Amino acid sequence: MFEIWCFMWNAGERVDERQSKTRRVALALSLCSCHKKSDNIQESKDHMNTEPDKGGEYPEPNGESENLFRSIDWRERQKVALSMAKSGSALALQLLMEMLTSNNSEIRKGALIALGEISHDRTIQAIIDCFDDIDEDVRMWAADVLSNKPADQVLPILQGIIFDEKQKTQTRATATWALHYFDSPLVVDLLIQALEGNNSEVRQSAIDGLGRIGDLRAVQPIIAALKDADMDVRWQAASALGKMDDKRALEPLIEALRDESDTVREFAAISLGYLGDPGATTSLRQALDDNNPVVRLAAQRSLERLQST
Repeated sequence: MFEIWCFMWNAGERVDERQSKTRRVALALSLCSCHKKSDNIQESKDHMNTEPDKGGEYPEPNGESENLFRSIDWRERQKVALSMAKSGSALALQLLMEMLTSNNSEIRKGALIALGEISHDRTIQAIIDCFDDIDEDVRMWAADVLSNKPADQVLPILQGIIFDEKQKTQTRATATWALHYFDSPLVVDLLIQALEGNNSEVRQSAIDGLGRIGDLRAVQPIIAALKDADMDVRWQAASALGKMDDKRALEPLIEALRDESDTVREFAAISLGYLGDPGATTSLRQALDDNNPVVRLAAQRSLERLQST
């Protein structure tokens, strides 16, 4: 940030439009960096309302800085948000919260990333509220940045959301998926428990998370999910088993090659290749006659993988 100021003022009085933009950005940065950290927003604002330094130094911001921040291009505002987060000020938190209400999903993502860097209790709920965002990328970013927060604070909140049937489906599914970011023995137990619920999207997220974690306690529950009534749950289960390198998955995946869903058969064929067990060779050769070309291709590539090991 200091480097930005130096660049701006060493450029001289005559600046082009690009430098003017840099000046506005620097001013927005100073909004949260030039005043003391405080949990009292008004106290922070009062501290900012100082006279410009007569010695020619860059002045501390006045009340117009907030308006300047809101007026700059959203791409610049997104960059500014990351620098704002480092100040830890109450005003930074206020402006980032405001960014979460923007109609521009890129601004909301930028605010989320910045909020992930602020160690303030209010940020946890603000991030979790984004689990209900209409944009899937924003929801995924919310789950990602939440991992920066203390597990002992976040996990009880996520647990409450996941098993509350009054919550929206996408909120519960995102909360379930967010669990895999946390290194806690409680996480695997919660995800396995989520597999027993009646919401198929929550079950999908639970399987995805378990596959990413790779804990072998989840192998049998995921094998059971190959019989799920929901096709999306079944292909997620087939995919996850390929990541877990457990021979118990061999026969269930071979059976999944006969699933009515093309997608399930495709992922079963892929995962059999990753398991690396030659016991799948015969079944994969039979899958070369599948009526779906994508399944045939997956079987062919898995056979090649088996032959190379």
